[in-house]
Amino acid sequence: MSATKKNIIDATINLLSKIKITDDSRFDDNLMSYLIDNARAELIRADYAETGLVDMTWLTNLGTLTCYEVNAADDITVTCSCNVSKTTIPQLVSITSKNGNQDLGLYSLSSVCGKYTITPKPMYRWFNTPAEHSNSLFMYYFRVNTDLYVSKVVEKIKAVAILLNPEDGYLITSTPVASGSLVSGTTYIVKYGGITYNNVYYAANSTFTANSTNSFTTTNGKVYNYSQVQSYRFTDPYPASGDMIRRIQIKVMTEEFGIERNAIPDNRNDSIDDAQKVQ
Repeated sequence: MSATKKNIIDATINLLSKIKITDDSRFDDNLMSYLIDNARAELIRADYAETGLVDMTWLTNLGTLTCYEVNAADDITVTCSCNVSKTTIPQLVSITSKNGNQDLGLYSLSSVCGKYTITPKPMYRWFNTPAEHSNSLFMYYFRVNTDLYVSKVVEKIKAVAILLNPEDGYLITSTPVASGSLVSGTTYIVKYGGITYNNVYYAANSTFTANSTNSFTTTNGKVYNYSQVQSYRFTDPYPASGDMIRRIQIKVMTEEFGIERNAIPDNRNDSIDDAQKVQ
């Protein structure tokens, strides 16, 4: 079973209760969520500084971002012939690299189909590149905290990032829906062939809304949720490894609640390992 933020909160409250720091009936889950996310961010920066590697478990999908056209000055009152795209993103865990990449928190930015990569580059350098130079063929982005500018006018882009608050991200439910699992009121799309639902044939790329009938018959067609993007929840897998989750708990308890590390109950019987993690 994957560890969720709810699991981490509940386990930490349980440990705090055992050493009589708090009573879980009056403990604030929102505060604990904030402390957990910030502890994770610090540990991610420390781990990257030590290894130079990005752990894939840190990543969260931002789904498809909708962009809108602005001028390069991002000021509607200014006359400017250079138009670019702009969108906003949640706060990221800031990670810098000695090799020059200063925006590793935004792990991947691309066109929606993933064919074209959008790489970081200061905005002033976009306009200093001659039109005949090969660099002008590529797309670049420039980020100002949560504001994101793209060098070409586009409608949508796709992003994967290390979010400060994972609940700002999304889960993509791209698994086909099995016959017998349709939910009344939900809209579905048919792909790669046709299906028959309620005695009506739906060809590939057709959509339908389910009613009380939850099954269908297929002729090589597959059924998917029309809206595959779901908001990240407390009960979804938390973007950290099992080892990091344990270190998050220890960090929160020792630094935020002032508990001595040898006072933390060793529920996993690995006290020597835990002692090493907080040194």
